Amino acid sequence: MDKEYETIGWDAITQESERVYPGQDNPKHYGTLISWRLGGNDPLDGISIYDGGDYWHFVTYGLSELYEKESENLEYSGYGMEMTLKLKKNLKDEEAELKGICGILQAIARVTFENGELFRPYEYLYTGQTQGMDVKMKSLLTGFITIPDPQFQTLETPNGRVEFVEFIGVTDDELQSIINKENDVSYDNKLPSVDELAKILQAEREKGKKIVFTNGCFDIFHVGHSRYLRQASTYGDILVVGVNSDASVKRLKGPERPIISEEERMELLADLQCVSYVVKFEEDTPYELIKKLQPDIITKGGDYKPEEVVGKDIVEDRGGKVVICKLVEGKSTTNIITKIRNAK
Repeated sequence: MDKEYETIGWDAITQESERVYPGQDNPKHYGTLISWRLGGNDPLDGISIYDGGDYWHFVTYGLSELYEKESENLEYSGYGMEMTLKLKKNLKDEEAELKGICGILQAIARVTFENGELFRPYEYLYTGQTQGMDVKMKSLLTGFITIPDPQFQTLETPNGRVEFVEFIGVTDDELQSIINKENDVSYDNKLPSVDELAKILQAEREKGKKIVFTNGCFDIFHVGHSRYLRQASTYGDILVVGVNSDASVKRLKGPERPIISEEERMELLADLQCVSYVVKFEEDTPYELIKKLQPDIITKGGDYKPEEVVGKDIVEDRGGKVVICKLVEGKSTTNIITKIRNAK
């Protein structure tokens, strides 16, 4: 394997950065002494900083696959993104501030690597702190909102797609305003009827949006569920979650299930930022629901084989596909119930 192939993801990011900043082939760069794979604390392999005139423009290396292809997701490279950030110049202790921002970007990447949490455009990152994120903690910026970096183009690399997500510093008051506005949104917007949802999805499809569908009982919601749904949401623009009704769960899991009612299970799912819509189905399988909603992609957990996935024929007949997501080992509602019973 030659060196050019080994660094093909890294090279793609560098080439795009040099397109944005022609002539800057030797930017400031902060590397990692001990890589994450070898037990180091920093997930990112490096961060380059380009001179934008009035600001420094940070670009990360490491959330996408920088070397050979390792993940099974052929559409996206790694987590499908890299972070960017702009810092105004003429700070008193500029070198310390540059290193401070690198530390913040590493910390954000650590959340993704450890918890599987993705930071997509038009989201916010609330830290809960009231002191500034600068070295001396005197600024008013305490968190971030995210947008697609307008200067960088989405890359289609041999390892998959890479988007550049810009993190913009915001104040605690601005973050609180965003959160309060979000909390005012009715759950009903995410809980349409099947017929209403079919019309909504058709309109979104006409806009070119890609629709992802998954389903399950989601009884006693746990980290395996949340990580799976976050991963499923990365395969398209809209994530629809089909939920087995109480009667359906009882038939599939036994007379003592579900533990949590269908109304509460659906409300919990609707509260997730990565979930666009939640809809109930009464049957034992979501086949009829899938036929009505016509998604582009169906995702299931790693304990399934593609040929076992209900609705596979429907999505493939219209050019879609089935994606098997990585299973979070040892995390299941059944295991939680067993643990509770054994603790008595």
